Amino acid sequence: MRILINPSDADVIKLIRASEMKAARRIVDRAAGIVYVWDAKEGTHADGAREAGISYDVPAGMGDILTLDEDL
Repeated sequence: MRILINPSDADVIKLIRASEMKAARRIVDRAAGIVYVWDAKEGTHADGAREAGISYDVPAGMGDILTLDEDL
């Protein structure tokens, strides 16, 4: 699993466009100010947290799925 840390918008768009599922997963560690993003097909939010070495207790807003509008 390749995890992007604090990626730019352009990096996230590139990742989503290259993704077979056309989606990425994101975890936001608000306390540390770190954003983790990876191809949605490569693993769940729990998998990504484990790979990144962070705790994932599913607080509200910590994890979500990113997709693109067709216009981008």
